[in-house]
Amino acid sequence: MGKHMLANKEPIEDFEQNEEAQTARLLSSLARELGIYLIGGSIPEAIPGENKVYNTCLCFDREGKIQARHRKQHLFDINIPGKIQFFESDFMRKGEP
Repeated sequence: MGKHMLANKEPIEDFEQNEEAQTARLLSSLARELGIYLIGGSIPEAIPGENKVYNTCLCFDREGKIQARHRKQHLFDINIPGKIQFFESDFMRKGEP
């Protein structure tokens, strides 16, 4: 999962002008076109200068402007010897409360 998040990371800042911000631009245009408030699930948000991402949820108003964002705060790290080992913290940075 981590390699997919990193491979598909996108910037969020200045998404209107940034062609790499495909998901935020699409969600914004849908909210504007349909005249709805839109909450867009999990987006792997690029962190400039880092090889980690935020797991970000964006909330758009009817004009397609970001009104809120939530970055996942509690990362899933698990190590059960001989069973499963998975650390979101290897590729993801936790958001601030």
